[in-house]
Amino acid sequence: MMPDHLLVEVRGDFTVLICVYAKDDPNLFLLAMQSIFSNTLLPKAVVLVVDGLVPKSLHDTILFYERNYSVKVIRLNENRGFVAALNEGLQHVETEWVIRADADDYNLESRFSVLNKHMTSDLDLIGSFVAEKDEHGSVYCIKKVPLRSQDISSLLRKRNPFIHPSVAYRVEDVRRVGGYPDVELREDYALWASMIANGARVRNIPDVLVQMSFGDRGFQRRKGGAVLRAEVKLQKHLLKLGLTSPAHALFFGVLRCSVLTLPSAFIKVIYSKVLR
Repeated sequence: MMPDHLLVEVRGDFTVLICVYAKDDPNLFLLAMQSIFSNTLLPKAVVLVVDGLVPKSLHDTILFYERNYSVKVIRLNENRGFVAALNEGLQHVETEWVIRADADDYNLESRFSVLNKHMTSDLDLIGSFVAEKDEHGSVYCIKKVPLRSQDISSLLRKRNPFIHPSVAYRVEDVRRVGGYPDVELREDYALWASMIANGARVRNIPDVLVQMSFGDRGFQRRKGGAVLRAEVKLQKHLLKLGLTSPAHALFFGVLRCSVLTLPSAFIKVIYSKVLR
């Protein structure tokens, strides 16, 4: 069901950046878009990048928001991948801050208001906790991340200290490091590393502001040769930035790749019970 209210008042000086492609779930995408415009603080702009051709079920929702909510839709003629879509979207942002949103996640109604309070002159990258939902819509865990800058930097060489659909960042800081690095499937992790190496001021907020859809398909996507190759590229990226040592890169690279070769059921237990 489409929302019955239109965007009539601009209150937040930030842009929501979201990407969608053919394999995204139409129902989850609709809920994601609804949640953006149901927030207590509305964005100044929404930039939606359509990465290649999409089915009618997605096209209809895109067209509705483009016509009725003045969403700026950037259509790519072919599927170019998440990194290219995000970097293309960044070229169309005119505000100082971006809030990231995913096409299958639900933004709690206070999310933008809470983040906006932290978009101050002493921060460049902000994240939060998230609730993870299974394919039935039930929350099965709360994903927590370190809060303080020093703890974030300490965790960086071990695993991702931010959750991509939870973050807000200062656009100029992202552009200064060249946008999202070409590390598909680890592009967000690689970006935070680039920003921190460049002096970005960071923190996480101890509030759940996003409900992430992460069922069995999500665990399955964490497997495969492409993910293993991405892990190798990530470790090389961390080494190039001077954020890890060859010994640590080898240790954590092998450790993470070993986990990725396990059956999906074991990966689900590790992510749900150990890393949360």
